[in-house]
Amino acid sequence: MADDIMLSLRNCNDSSTMDMLDESDIRTYLSKIEGWQIEDKFLRKIYSFGAFKQSLAFVNTIANIADLVGYYPQISFSKSLVKINIGNGSNFIPCDFILAAKMDAAFDLMSAINR
Repeated sequence: MADDIMLSLRNCNDSSTMDMLDESDIRTYLSKIEGWQIEDKFLRKIYSFGAFKQSLAFVNTIANIADLVGYYPQISFSKSLVKINIGNGSNFIPCDFILAAKMDAAFDLMSAINR
């Protein structure tokens, strides 16, 4: 794992981000993305906003991030619940965690702007 590069700055365009992770690697990656949980075969996190427009802007932002990464989460708009399917259908891959970190970075930026 590339510990020297923050996950939110990594890309999913090299083959190493599509390799299946073992349990130890999954725990390591999970420790790097605050507030995310593993539920069934998903990474899951709920983001909270004080206003409808903030939630809408965030959903649009993470949709753009997902489009740039080429990797698409499930988004429940009502509470900004995000679920990332396991990338290869059988186990987590680094790109699952990279996308989660990019969403967290977008949330942090939007929260700072709206203070």
